[in-house]
Amino acid sequence: MRPEVLQFEIKTMAEKAQAKVQVSVQRFVEEVDRGGLRRMEKEMHECAARCCAKEDLPIREVHACVEKCSDKTKRAQNLVQGELQRFQEGLSRCVAQCQDDIKDQVRVVIVTVDLQLREVLQL
Repeated sequence: MRPEVLQFEIKTMAEKAQAKVQVSVQRFVEEVDRGGLRRMEKEMHECAARCCAKEDLPIREVHACVEKCSDKTKRAQNLVQGELQRFQEGLSRCVAQCQDDIKDQVRVVIVTVDLQLREVLQL
């Protein structure tokens, strides 16, 4: 197999793998949203609405109340974002390692084919 054909096949396989990972990550994010984050956001907005309904409070206290309502949701969102970031970093390391391994294998194939051709040509 010619190196450019091998590289094309490897690129196609990598693109398919990348698409699968993207779909899986999107599903994960949707599940996390439906499984808890959306409910937490709803509760946060309801809490904020209750804060705003307290017309006797000074504006500074209303803002503090609203901010307190969002603390739990912000922590959860930061946790999910952090996990996604760690996953992305691990995936990037994995992709880099795979690319290095494939390059090494392609070099071995090219050298092997080159040596075999030289042997054939010397006969």
